[in-house]
Amino acid sequence: MNRNKFFKRSVNSKKYSAFFLLVLVLLMLYGCSVKWPEAMQRGKIAKTAFRQSIAFEEKMGLIIVSVQINGIAYRFLFDTGAPLSISDKVWQVFDFKVISNGHIVDSDNNRTKVNYVQIDTLLLGDIPFVNQTAFVAGFESNPKIKCLEIDGIIGSNLIRHCNWEIDFMNSEIVFYSTANDDTQNTDGAVAVPFYTDNQYNILVDLKIGDAVIRNLTIDYGSNGSLSLPKNVFQALKEKGIIDTTFSISGIAQSGLLGKEIMINREITYVDTIIMGDLLIDNVEINSGKAGLIGSKILSDFFVTIDWGRSQLLLNEVELADKRLESYGFTLGYSEKKNIYVQSVIEGSPAFRAGVEPDMGILKMGSLNFANGNTFCDCMNYFAGDSDTISLMLKLPDNSMRRFFLEKGILQN
Repeated sequence: MNRNKFFKRSVNSKKYSAFFLLVLVLLMLYGCSVKWPEAMQRGKIAKTAFRQSIAFEEKMGLIIVSVQINGIAYRFLFDTGAPLSISDKVWQVFDFKVISNGHIVDSDNNRTKVNYVQIDTLLLGDIPFVNQTAFVAGFESNPKIKCLEIDGIIGSNLIRHCNWEIDFMNSEIVFYSTANDDTQNTDGAVAVPFYTDNQYNILVDLKIGDAVIRNLTIDYGSNGSLSLPKNVFQALKEKGIIDTTFSISGIAQSGLLGKEIMINREITYVDTIIMGDLLIDNVEINSGKAGLIGSKILSDFFVTIDWGRSQLLLNEVELADKRLESYGFTLGYSEKKNIYVQSVIEGSPAFRAGVEPDMGILKMGSLNFANGNTFCDCMNYFAGDSDTISLMLKLPDNSMRRFFLEKGILQN
């Protein structure tokens, strides 16, 4: 195969789990009574000229916003890589009209039936989004998603109705009508063109070395960095664009349905990627099923999504130096295993200390899971700012061993 042609072809845009902290999924929809593309096109905003600012909560690297439905406040994930969604519990409260039914296929290729409903009015701030199509999902099947305590997703088919400014430094989102030329903070911004698919995902192209990679989803619903499909990742290796890589072994639980799957992925780092005219330094790249750019990169910028011009405007913000250190393992939970080490990265502090997938986690720092602390306590603690962590782990022979880890870079 001609490798240059290979890099210029489209890649599938499915969501996957970030190596450090697993999050949500990109969902592919298949409707029946109302065709899916038609359903995605429904909806509008009941104001023609507006500019609204709302604060958001950052949790595990993700954006959580407050919305109101019929006067009741709910927590929604802001996710440019998935459609609008509500939980089955919210649907039970309001019994929204079903306009179609079909299936979703999550990032682990698990398939389940869903209903698509019409939300008559959803308020974000005091701006009414009306007649919006949403799919109904359970957000408690995957224990990691459950810890976010969300009631729904502000998704791409709603986001496309107006322009957005996302400011991680000040935990603020501003959104405004596309008819207004009201873009702020554009001095020094780099414009990156984007295009969309039938779901209104925001897709961009970028370069790594001399390779052009297309159809990467701008995905605020992933707290990872840059994810590439395995075949693209492998081709970069064959071209010599990336060299030193580290394996990720163990289990992933990235799908909405929460099913565990065995993984064998890789991670590497590159000095620079180029998106439009924007140079982004020190980038972590994971192999997986997805082609996406997550919040680990996006949070370093004040980002404007300008739908009128089909472009992103990115201003780098003055934050602490980028850090590529980690402990090098992920967390998991199941009724059978309780809290356990789900995956480990070769060359990481966890790997060098002898931590292995499937080891049970009995204690983490001040948390004791035999004393009432929960998996969500563990997730929140793990996502904290500390650079060190102590663990009491249960080994395969049922003995216990204490580990003390300090975040660090990957080493051969």
